[in-house]
Amino acid sequence: MRAMRRHFNAQFKAEIVQEILREEKTIAEIASEHEIHPNQIKRWKATMVKGLPSLFSDETTSLKAARPETIVLILTAYEDAELLRAAMSAGAAGYVVKWAAEPDLLEAIRAVRRGEVYIHPALTRALLTAEATPQAKPEAKPQAEAPGGRAGRTAYAA
Repeated sequence: MRAMRRHFNAQFKAEIVQEILREEKTIAEIASEHEIHPNQIKRWKATMVKGLPSLFSDETTSLKAARPETIVLILTAYEDAELLRAAMSAGAAGYVVKWAAEPDLLEAIRAVRRGEVYIHPALTRALLTAEATPQAKPEAKPQAEAPGGRAGRTAYAA
């Protein structure tokens, strides 16, 4: 006999995904605690992640329209080329992963204040892999390294 399907509202799903993103518990622990199959939780997370580009785009575009002088530096948990492109297209000046070392975060802040575009090195692989696919947009062109720039750091023009 099949179990009855349970229906969850959007608020509950968002809370579960937020719990995953806090990384205090594993998906298996969260699934067990809420009596939800781990695959269902993974699908909710994937749906939320898929919708993030519009969040970046809407918020950044609104902020830039209201205050054009604002410099937006995205701090994120996602190493995703699509999210990176969406943020940069919406006017973000930089994109950094949340686990970046303090010197990397400081360099990102300094770079965007100098008017440069900053993409954290952890995103380089995701960006280049996405760019190599047949349906990808034209490859980003590296900008000249800023004076005093550190080796291994490359800024890309979107």
